[in-house]
Amino acid sequence: MFRNGYSYEPASVSVTTIAMRRFRREEMFTEMSIDIADQMRALVAYNRWANGKVLDAAARLTPAQLDGSGPSSFGSIRANMTHLLTAQTTWLARWRGESGRPPETSSIDELRAAFAIADDALAAHVEPLTADDLARVVAYKNSRGDAQARPFWQLVTQVVNHGTHHRAESGALLATFDASPGDMDFVYFATEAYP
Repeated sequence: MFRNGYSYEPASVSVTTIAMRRFRREEMFTEMSIDIADQMRALVAYNRWANGKVLDAAARLTPAQLDGSGPSSFGSIRANMTHLLTAQTTWLARWRGESGRPPETSSIDELRAAFAIADDALAAHVEPLTADDLARVVAYKNSRGDAQARPFWQLVTQVVNHGTHHRAESGALLATFDASPGDMDFVYFATEAYP
């Protein structure tokens, strides 16, 4: 239960049932069923949208600003976004049973082009998936070489959530140069994508 008295109760892996219950007032109960495949497609579309917002803002900076050291996981906006691109490309390669890394990029235009390819590939991979596909357990090796296995829907969610973390760091650094990417919350994407 969350501090505000609500709880989240998933019904199954193939269909997510969101039941928000106010325990102080049992009569306030709502339930909504969402197909998990549609949810994953929406998250991947959000991922592309949010990547674009950060890259658009980064395009307004000088190379020195892009590479300037700041408080983030990888030290600079370019390094953060390059890590994000590498992670997204690596996850997709794992799902395809391949090995792969994105091309080296030396300019923001090259980075943007590499993200366009990676975002297209991710969307194309997730688009045809069904709830049963997403419930399938995917075996892979992590970056340390340890064998892992997780349901596919969790791995798609990982890609998007991991991106959210590094985009937020990059957004904070961009704001120090008066180049904020603006609001990147899912609800702002949804307002644009699903009016």
